[in-house]
Amino acid sequence: MPSLRRPDAAGRDGAGRPAGLEVRRDPAGNPIGTLPGTAQDQPALILGSHTATVAGGRRFDGPCGVMAAIEAVRRIRERGGRPQRTDRVVDLLGEEPNDFGILSTGAHRELRGP
Repeated sequence: MPSLRRPDAAGRDGAGRPAGLEVRRDPAGNPIGTLPGTAQDQPALILGSHTATVAGGRRFDGPCGVMAAIEAVRRIRERGGRPQRTDRVVDLLGEEPNDFGILSTGAHRELRGP
């Protein structure tokens, strides 16, 4: 699966670092960039979309959502701010239906939690 090759994984993981995000991967392989908030007792705000696509899929629907989320968090940090809630920027893998008829495997894992 191309989305799990090393160059692709490195690009996904590295996209949020210039914005000051702490990047990790969840068990489904989704890169998650975190900007800690001031109120740790509040649930995190999840921002982002997906960058994977399939034949016949639209090219920019997902990547624009991921990049917009990274840019929003970057602007918060650039202005010296810190969000009340922790912001998590996700790049969901497996969001599009695949050749096996499985939909949103990565999204289901991240949004349900551990």
